[in-house]
Amino acid sequence: MSRHPLRAVGVTAGIVLLAAGAAIAADRVAAAVAAMRIADGLATEVAGEGVDVTVGGFPFLTQLAAGAIEDVSYSLDSVTLEGIALTDVSGTASGVAIDGSGIDALTVYGTLPTASLQQAVDDRVAGLGSVADALGGVTVTPHDGGITASVDVLGLTAVQAEITPEPAGREILLSVSDLRVAGMSVDPADLPFGLGDSIQQALDGATVSLEGLPAGTEVTAVTPSDAGVELTVEGTDVVLP
Repeated sequence: MSRHPLRAVGVTAGIVLLAAGAAIAADRVAAAVAAMRIADGLATEVAGEGVDVTVGGFPFLTQLAAGAIEDVSYSLDSVTLEGIALTDVSGTASGVAIDGSGIDALTVYGTLPTASLQQAVDDRVAGLGSVADALGGVTVTPHDGGITASVDVLGLTAVQAEITPEPAGREILLSVSDLRVAGMSVDPADLPFGLGDSIQQALDGATVSLEGLPAGTEVTAVTPSDAGVELTVEGTDVVLP
């Protein structure tokens, strides 16, 4: 007794579905392996902690054959770029070369925490010799809308400097916008013993270097917050080391 033709069609359709399912599974496995390798690279190259990577785009195997991943999103609890720590890092990358040579477009969001900002200011002050001796100590406190640097003289907080951060290529530039004594704005020239000039030398024009960023990227936006300085880094035709 012969089988009904529709039964053969059903069997064929089942085989096709199984094959398609296997192909999709293989594609997803390949994407997951790529995500793990990118995560491992971030953990190694930038001391990334709490790394999470998602490879987008479907199918992935065609991207693999073309030599570039269309879309990658990532997040990290923290990274370290040549000694400067960033926290709450996230972003996207498109056109990621399979051989690891470069990225068509990269966006990074992160926070320069208070500790990293303080480190940069400490390094600046320490390099100024007699100015550092005159100031005693400088403590930075970022907040929504700006950064306050409290300057100690003879163990007392004598002056507070309001600092504005600005993007400057692969650096964050700090500029003194106001000096206050007992809550009142003062002219630097009115402070005794050249203290105003010392504060200006120490803080105005100070920079936080982010040279550890990949070549082809730069800081495009900075916003002070209670956690530090939130920043945006962007780049095209990014070259990876």
